[in-house]
Amino acid sequence: MDSLANQNDSKPGRGISATFLAICSFVLLIAFGTRLLGLDSQSLWFDEGWSAYAAQRPTLVDAFNADATNPPLYYGLLHFAASAFGTSEFALRFVSLLIGLPVIPLTFYLGAQVAGRRAGVIAALLAVFSAPLWWASQEARMYTLLALLVLICALAWERLRRRPTRLAWQALWVAEVLLLYTHNTGPVIALWLNGVTLLWWVTRRQLKRPSWRLWFAGQILVGLLWLPYFATRFLALPGANNAIQTRLTVEDLPALLLSLWNGFWQAPPRPIPPLEREAILVIFALTAVLLIAALYAAARPAGRWLALHIIALTGGLLAGLLVLGNDLHGRYLVMLVPLMAALAAAGLARWPLALRGGALLAALAVFALSVATAVRPENAHDDARGMVRYYAETLAADDTVLAWSYADRYELAYYWERFGVPARRVTLPEGADLEIVRPLLPTTGRVALNIWYTQRADYRGMMGCLLAHGVDGPPAEFTTAGMTNLLFERAPESLPRMRSVQWTFADGLGTPMATVRAAADVPGFPSHQSMCLPIELENGQGEADLKAAVLVRGPLGDVIAQTDAVFATADQRLTSTLLPGERADAFPLIALPFGSPSGNYPVYLRLYTSHADSGEPKDLEPPRDQGPVVGRDLLLGVWDAGSGTWLPPAAAPMEADRLSGIDLAPADGAMVRNGDAIRVTLVWQGEGQTEVVTLNDEAGSWSESSTVEQALIPGVLRQWYVLRVPAEAASGTVVLRVGDSEIARFTVEAAPMLTELPDMTYRIDASFPEVGVLVGPSLPDGPMQRATEPLVSLVWQAEGPSAESYTVFVQLLDASGQVVAQSDAVPASGTRPTTGWRAGEVVIDEHRLRFNERATPGTARLIAGLYDPLTGRRVPLSDGLDYAVIAEAVEVE
Repeated sequence: MDSLANQNDSKPGRGISATFLAICSFVLLIAFGTRLLGLDSQSLWFDEGWSAYAAQRPTLVDAFNADATNPPLYYGLLHFAASAFGTSEFALRFVSLLIGLPVIPLTFYLGAQVAGRRAGVIAALLAVFSAPLWWASQEARMYTLLALLVLICALAWERLRRRPTRLAWQALWVAEVLLLYTHNTGPVIALWLNGVTLLWWVTRRQLKRPSWRLWFAGQILVGLLWLPYFATRFLALPGANNAIQTRLTVEDLPALLLSLWNGFWQAPPRPIPPLEREAILVIFALTAVLLIAALYAAARPAGRWLALHIIALTGGLLAGLLVLGNDLHGRYLVMLVPLMAALAAAGLARWPLALRGGALLAALAVFALSVATAVRPENAHDDARGMVRYYAETLAADDTVLAWSYADRYELAYYWERFGVPARRVTLPEGADLEIVRPLLPTTGRVALNIWYTQRADYRGMMGCLLAHGVDGPPAEFTTAGMTNLLFERAPESLPRMRSVQWTFADGLGTPMATVRAAADVPGFPSHQSMCLPIELENGQGEADLKAAVLVRGPLGDVIAQTDAVFATADQRLTSTLLPGERADAFPLIALPFGSPSGNYPVYLRLYTSHADSGEPKDLEPPRDQGPVVGRDLLLGVWDAGSGTWLPPAAAPMEADRLSGIDLAPADGAMVRNGDAIRVTLVWQGEGQTEVVTLNDEAGSWSESSTVEQALIPGVLRQWYVLRVPAEAASGTVVLRVGDSEIARFTVEAAPMLTELPDMTYRIDASFPEVGVLVGPSLPDGPMQRATEPLVSLVWQAEGPSAESYTVFVQLLDASGQVVAQSDAVPASGTRPTTGWRAGEVVIDEHRLRFNERATPGTARLIAGLYDPLTGRRVPLSDGLDYAVIAEAVEVE
């Protein structure tokens, strides 16, 4: 074949022998066979659903108008082809296959024009074994048509710059118009042709070839022919799809360049999974050979202009996608693949035979590896076919399937009648808020929520929250490639009821970050039902993404359930992109732990910021005058939970009075100290009375017990207990029992009893009757430095163990009374809880103060005190104040 390629190498249009034609026909047959294999093996996916919908329209005009987000030419061709081939998956994709076959001989001709017939043969082989062209030929989309038309434009332009002919002019203009009516990247291609032509005129310092008069006249004609589509559809494209888009940054550039290069040689539907990094390295190494060849060709005059075409068209494509708001995807590079194949072939044609053959084998290996990866199940198309088959086997006529989209979900509709699905299919409009979606929600039957991963039209999780409001358990989940379905056993009987509020949350400096304008009422659901609690806020001055945490506290004051939700607008914009005053909503869904008994459960709201750079959330300060606050949590309401129907899993048969679950904090075998709490959660199955939970030392010198005075109901029941290591407990081993059964053992490390006061800066003798006396502080010498964490040591003298474990706070207040530095901790860095203090003992309590952004040089006031971390209540002193003044004037530098 190399000898055949050498015949009249500089004149590709002459001396074509019968043998050469036979070999070319054989090459085309190989291309046809590889593209035909498995043509209908995968499901139609979302974009192909548009194509199927257009092909099935009753008239050509209907086919042209089937998709308001894309030009009509391809849909018209598909409509004509459907009358001959039908609308099966095979028939729809066969059109792309047929359109893609002429790309191979035209790639040969482009390579031959640039660097001779040998380069043309190599270019054709690279096109045959091109994974992107193979993929495009197996897609019921317009990408092979794009590649064909771009090739015609490139060939016509090459002809016009060398020896203009009437046919070249006509081919250029016709191909340009067809491109503009094939895909929305058509304007980028027109700009590419005009830009490169202008550069050609400037570098050649002449306007005769191609003739500037003919050029501008032709471009005006092309523009006039495109004007109807431009005015009626193209201008509306940026707002056509409201899904979240990924914006490129400078940090993304290296990865972008690598993906761009790989996009010329890999099948683009799915990236290679992270576990296959070895495959990425192999493909990168092999394609590096083709990169070297392309650079070699670009360094020569014959390939320089072709390289310029590729660079200009790629850059314009990226800019156009950013303007339209679309992500970069490998499918957009398919039209550039023949140009890159011709450029690489121009370089390979001048290499020695051995290197040339090795490079072609490398290209074949890249093709085989890329195709093999693309057809694996984990990298398959979105499996709408499998999902609709599941609907046909699972749903009934009274059931409803909900799916998001900016238009109908045509890929689901394509299979709906084919599989005879009896359920209704409702497409929720993308970018719609609750008031628009509410009338579309079903009121009877089961509800299936279709979640398509590619289109994040419900980033807030609004539908999952609403459909789970008041349901008895989590939805059943079914997953196929590219999508998941959540099946709710019944439609929600009610939706959350909102009430107007005015809760302004601020950062540590007091800057308003957001104002909650509405919050859901907390209904009185049974304990086994989940609850949707939407939160509506008005954005403040912050530039970070805001999130909501909803927390439920149990009978002992601990958080027993928590969920987090992101604030976003209906069109999926996060708060970091909003202006002050714009509205955003969050949809937290909360449920009590499995087996929770009836009772009153306080429900709290916390707002926090989530910074993408640091990854560290920061809690916002809630309004203290708008309701009970615990720490930074504002009370939303009280869940008056009735008795829930908690049944054991089917795999776990009911057994009377059986202890089926135990959760301990700290864990079995841990070391504990005097006053430490051991929290026990027990889950029971059956019916009867609970056992007493006991903690005692092995010597039998002390014993602590706890029980919940509530009889077990038939089913499953969760109960919470807390036991404390006594203040007087000696070092040794303690045992936790439920009834007569040993559950866990802990090692007590008793703190030494200190009775002598250490040296202090001075005494203040502030009396806290519930705890003891704050005798005095030990302060650092000289001014406190903001760049450091100054150490403040407090000396306490205990009156005995407290009923609750209190947290000590130490704060430095500026002249306006604002906190500029603080420390909050259980005494002695968490090792000496106040519940373990013994009468008369001395406790040394060290605190390192951390300054915040508000701190400035000057004089500050130092105070200290105690508070209950579960309620936020401060412990009063004997004089009624809730803090003790440590120092009236502390210098801060």
